[in-house]
Amino acid sequence: MPTTIAANLSRRFVILTVPLTMFTLQSKAEDWPKYRRDLLNTGYSAETGISSANVSSLKLKWRFPAGGRVTGTPAVATIAGKSIVFVGTWRGVFYAVNAVTGTQIWKYSIPALVPTPFCASMPSGCEITSSAAVTNGIVYFGSRSGSLYALNATTGAEVWKVQLGDPTQGYEIWSSPAVYNGMVIVGLASHNDTPCVPGRVEARNATTGASVWSFSTLDQTSCPSGVCVGASVWSSAAIDAQYNMVYVSTGNPGSTCSPGTANATRYPDSILALNASTGQLVNYFQAIANDNRDLDFGSSPVLQVSGVINQCQGTPTRIRYWVSAGNKNGVMYTLSRGASGLQGPPTATLLDGSGIIASPLLVPHVTTSVCAPGRTRTIYQSDLIVPTTAGNIFDLAQNRNGAISIAQQEAITTSGLLSAPAGITDLIFFGGMNNTIYTMTTLGTIVWQYPTLGFVASGPAISNGRIYVGSVDNNLYAFSLNGQ
Repeated sequence: MPTTIAANLSRRFVILTVPLTMFTLQSKAEDWPKYRRDLLNTGYSAETGISSANVSSLKLKWRFPAGGRVTGTPAVATIAGKSIVFVGTWRGVFYAVNAVTGTQIWKYSIPALVPTPFCASMPSGCEITSSAAVTNGIVYFGSRSGSLYALNATTGAEVWKVQLGDPTQGYEIWSSPAVYNGMVIVGLASHNDTPCVPGRVEARNATTGASVWSFSTLDQTSCPSGVCVGASVWSSAAIDAQYNMVYVSTGNPGSTCSPGTANATRYPDSILALNASTGQLVNYFQAIANDNRDLDFGSSPVLQVSGVINQCQGTPTRIRYWVSAGNKNGVMYTLSRGASGLQGPPTATLLDGSGIIASPLLVPHVTTSVCAPGRTRTIYQSDLIVPTTAGNIFDLAQNRNGAISIAQQEAITTSGLLSAPAGITDLIFFGGMNNTIYTMTTLGTIVWQYPTLGFVASGPAISNGRIYVGSVDNNLYAFSLNGQ
């Protein structure tokens, strides 16, 4: 692979949807309806309006005062012909905002819907860190109250609400929902490990909220003391629709909790493959056994493809599917995936030794050559853009054979990076813990930045020629070319 981000990424971009035969170029304008935009968790938009040629004219279009920290990625969806931004705050208020004008359409407050003493005891109220998912006119999100909410996207009226865990016992929903095959799939975690809870993955009927299946990510039969906690799911699931598989990553075991317990051997610090219809565990990979250093997965899994479809002479046709997730030990793990879930040994790529918490950006690309009339050779490769808590961004290039190498490293800020980057054409958008929103070309050069009054952990969303991102300065920002 070439050794610069520009060389790696300046190919014909495509969104890799599943099945493989559905690889298509997207329209010039599109929604961003969930965390990481799609079920593969790519974080990539195929819009073409903003590029390195005009990004210098990017200006603030509007700023919405949300009244609380905004750390989730905004969701942007077209509802009844109107583009709307959906986002929650750490004050327990969820907003629908006109994506063009920045005016509030409706808001929904959580504290009135859960025990008041609990919400009142929290410094920030029943905070919403879960990014929303919008499907079929309904918006879904979780909160610190341990509840999963479904609201009418047009009016904000409650469609249903289910309590997945008791917040007074430590349950919280950090995970962002994925809506697939009539189900809302979301992880259950704890209040910053104080206390820890046994983790779970829940699938709920998208229309009614009724339980479809539930999988406990902590196997108590593998607990030495008989009662263990941990393996919470604060990352967000990736969905492999081709093989009907759900991939989730899990958190630390009980010894690093407060109060602590013994460590269960199954399934902390792991990547799990679950049958999407039943929730049954297919198999798993554990990155760290008997972890006592809080080295969990916060980075969400992302699904990628490599290989060749060849109608010409030479390299035979071969397509392989992969799942990658970053760990707080600073390693990006990549495993083959398929009909039998996870396959083969992992590729473990150590970056700068600091933690990987932000979910990576996947830039899939395809190169097609014609060898004869009606006969082509198509090569599928990809790049993972991975921020670290030390403030660096890495480009991990995966070639057509599936091999992964570090193509480039860029130092951004010593304050660290928690924002999940978003990609478009030849640009990468992300936020820093140094109160700055950045745009970087795929050459690794910062070409645009905007200062905020608080750190930016929110991942940007790209939709209809606009960039949306939140900040802990209690604002939601929208940027567009010349502020138009």
